[in-house]
Amino acid sequence: MSDFEIVTIDPSEVLDRTLTTMEEYVGEALYPGDERRIFAEAMVAVHAQLANIMNDASKQTMLKYARGKVLDALGERLGVTRLPGASAHCTIRFSVQTPLEQDVEIPKFTKVTSDSTHYFAIPERVVLTAGTYWVESIAYAVNVGADYNGFTAGSITQLVDKVPYISKVQNMDETSGGDDGEPYTNAGDDRFRERIREAPNKLSCAGPRGAYQYWGLTSTKKIRDLQCVSEYETVRANYPVYDGNKLFIGGSHLVQDTLAVFLDGEQTADYKATYDNDLMVVTLGDSFKDETSVYIEIMRTLEGHVKIFPLMESGYTLDDEVKKEILSVLDDEKIRPMTDFVEVEAPHEVPFDIDITYTVTPTTESMLKEKIESTGGIIDQYIDWQTSKLGRDINPDTLRQLMLSAGWEDQSISGVLSVEITSPGKKELDSTEVAVFSGRKNINHIVKTGVI
Repeated sequence: MSDFEIVTIDPSEVLDRTLTTMEEYVGEALYPGDERRIFAEAMVAVHAQLANIMNDASKQTMLKYARGKVLDALGERLGVTRLPGASAHCTIRFSVQTPLEQDVEIPKFTKVTSDSTHYFAIPERVVLTAGTYWVESIAYAVNVGADYNGFTAGSITQLVDKVPYISKVQNMDETSGGDDGEPYTNAGDDRFRERIREAPNKLSCAGPRGAYQYWGLTSTKKIRDLQCVSEYETVRANYPVYDGNKLFIGGSHLVQDTLAVFLDGEQTADYKATYDNDLMVVTLGDSFKDETSVYIEIMRTLEGHVKIFPLMESGYTLDDEVKKEILSVLDDEKIRPMTDFVEVEAPHEVPFDIDITYTVTPTTESMLKEKIESTGGIIDQYIDWQTSKLGRDINPDTLRQLMLSAGWEDQSISGVLSVEITSPGKKELDSTEVAVFSGRKNINHIVKTGVI
């Protein structure tokens, strides 16, 4: 749906309309400098602001424009609520300098920190038994969010709640597992909005593709994108030739576009095929006139076999634990059709390199090099875009477009003069494939003088 405004306002039209009404009321023209005209001009800004507020409030009644609590209300109508955040965790070791003759109790909710800003607490009391140097316990961040991830082993060393005899604390592994969920930010609203858009699919059990996608995305906030497909199998066999030039392949759910016919071990296109009422008829060309049987390969869908391909958010991997999270939702008997067999697999990764040479002028060299090559710059933006969705074709033209317009926000500076992209090359991906940056990057630039 294209953008539109419910309440439109042009300040110049409002002023003209206001002045016309006032002049009709007072019976004379209101010229510049007239206090009444000055008052009317001042009120135009107020009217414009009110119109914009009304326009924004009206547009938020629609899913595309809703945000924050309004988006929550739209989701509630379909039984969709925001996914909560998760607390990061790590293993904390509490140590004493020398073994003691008595046990040391470390109370529940004892807190530790590395920077007096990010706090972690143990969920249950633990006991350091007599004669031992240390005891370990899992600790969770006191707040949810990804901001608590990434504290390296040994970096959390401050004991906030003092415990007698404990002389040292430290985390034994890197903190992980923190997640923002779907917060009241643009990114959180966008993710929540997409789940609301998919919510009508849940009115059916997870038989249709859209329903599997909805429930799969609901299963865990660690998923960035998800595709589901019916499983395929390849039929390979020698089929007898009838009437000198006919093959008959019976069976339901054959995928006609995948038919491959072979002659003397080589695939050939010397045939025509039709598929109707679960029977495929292959009419062979003249090159097969002496053949009594022909080897063919063709794929067919295995109805009832469903494969889920989730693309994980940055920082997460599709390990066995995540697979269980997804299957715990999709394998529920109230969601999964009883005839379906569901599996979760990682998407097929298609790697790509970055190898480019771009041309700039002496005056734009410094600025454009920063915009293109710095952390979070155009190269990083392209990589994030290219790898953020399943089935997104590898498209170097998007990288070219970003580079050619790199400096357009500053009207005095244009983008690069030209860009030669050696890698990546164009490549079509299917719905279960995802582009993955290989890490190989070669970026060069040429400074061209005398350009007007």
